[in-house]
Amino acid sequence: MKKILFASALAALVVACAPKVTPAASTTTETTTSSTSAPASTANPATAKIEAGHQVYTAKCGRCHALKEPSHYTAERWVPILQSMAPKAKLSEEETANVLAYVQANAKKA
Repeated sequence: MKKILFASALAALVVACAPKVTPAASTTTETTTSSTSAPASTANPATAKIEAGHQVYTAKCGRCHALKEPSHYTAERWVPILQSMAPKAKLSEEETANVLAYVQANAKKA
């Protein structure tokens, strides 16, 4: 019985620690008929950064653990969390900045 429990626990550990496959971001072309409308990413760079941060947060951070709602922590509390987790998730400096923008934009108000 102990061997079965050990084998089950070992199998669960291997599956849990296996690299997860994240879907590749699809690129779509948006056609507009008006010459005054701009895509969201160029209309407001801050919004584009937050959206990019949300995508990285769900794709890379959610790969290893359950995601915390950004509103669980204050904007200041997210800084050390990201400093410790970004290297583990192998985030680039740009990805880290985008994720920080996302979580701070949605953080708990102090």
